[in-house]
Amino acid sequence: MSSFIQPDAVTPVELRAPSSSAAGHTLVELLIVVAIVMVMLSIVLFGMTGHKNAYKSDDETMRILSVLREASQMALTQRQPMRVELDATNKTIKIFDENLAGAGDDQQVRIVYLENSAFVREDVAPAGITAPNPPNYTAAAFTGTSPKVWKIWFRRDGTVTDNASPPIPTSVTLYVWPPDPANTNNAKNSKQVRAITIFGGSGVIRFWKFNGTTFIAS
Repeated sequence: MSSFIQPDAVTPVELRAPSSSAAGHTLVELLIVVAIVMVMLSIVLFGMTGHKNAYKSDDETMRILSVLREASQMALTQRQPMRVELDATNKTIKIFDENLAGAGDDQQVRIVYLENSAFVREDVAPAGITAPNPPNYTAAAFTGTSPKVWKIWFRRDGTVTDNASPPIPTSVTLYVWPPDPANTNNAKNSKQVRAITIFGGSGVIRFWKFNGTTFIAS
């Protein structure tokens, strides 16, 4: 006769919905986590903004250098003068092909938009900062008030000149720096002051960084 094994008795498990207090506790924890995430995110974004602002002078200098070097190369390869205009009012830098035939046919070949003047200036040297020495070139001369513009000419023989007749090789220093909102003639941070020097006789362009005491070639 077959024998049967009786299974052990199974104790029923009572399933209960979470109590309102447990649900409430979970919601509080969730809100705390969300608050912590928001605080951390705001700290990260604030830090990124400060980091980005610290590099505005470098970014601006690179944009200007790119335009100056392109104008120099175009003058050499196309064998005709290229005029660069930096407009400190409308915050643009442009290249014009002068085409050798007079002002009437000058053609704009490039425009680059620059940083707002509240963040970066180029029109004057910041107070208390002297030119890289050597070479100790004079500051770029901006003319007019609205717009306030600096112009320089790259010639087909490699020289950089003013617009005299005949043109005279011109060596200049262009400053790029963050103004202090409390006094816009002062640099907000002297270690963020940058300079570009141009040697008129050969067209050599150099980039400089101020270390708080003096300019260092970069």
